[in-house]
Amino acid sequence: DNPPIVFLHGFPESHRTWRHQLAALSDQYYCIAPDQRGYRGSSKPSAVSAYSTDKLTADIFALADAFGIEQFTIAGHDWGGAVAWSVALNGQPGGFRPQWAGRVTRAMIANAPHPCIYQRVLINDPTQRASAQYIRMFRDTAIDSVMATRGLFPVLQKAMNWTKPPAMEQEVYDDLRAGWQQPDTAFGMINWYRASQMVVPAIGEVCPVPDWAAAD
Repeated sequence: DNPPIVFLHGFPESHRTWRHQLAALSDQYYCIAPDQRGYRGSSKPSAVSAYSTDKLTADIFALADAFGIEQFTIAGHDWGGAVAWSVALNGQPGGFRPQWAGRVTRAMIANAPHPCIYQRVLINDPTQRASAQYIRMFRDTAIDSVMATRGLFPVLQKAMNWTKPPAMEQEVYDDLRAGWQQPDTAFGMINWYRASQMVVPAIGEVCPVPDWAAAD
């Protein structure tokens, strides 16, 4: 009977991102935190095209349908925040599918700017462009042989110098590492970046803002 919230995790995480929020909110809200497509316990299609934003968005409405939920709040962090933007915008009149209109009542988004704004600053702001160069590495198929044999962790170390944050519990860290070692999971997570229409120019590259991100 409680109002539902759907929580969407980011990269390279899982539903466990929200473990503290679920514990704090579950007495007042119907909390749903899936592993998104390509992650952990969810389906992991191999084709890059299976991870386009329209499919990631449709997944969430299909999930709500499976639970018999008509209206819901969407919450997202990082890549989950990017999907949350799409779910929220498409959950209003005039969205991608008419049957979704009016279904999203609120959105809570962390570490994920509006996609049009993010695309503009990726091109026009040198600092933001520099910080996003790891995406170009993720899109380079030269890393595929590493992921096929060793999973995602070596790629994270090279692209981001990733190490365990001090606040992360060892149990959570070990759980993440175990999941990253699975090649199908590694490719599933990386395919989010490869399917995205976001343009990430090289340092110094002259690049116009795409039409989809240039409008008001």
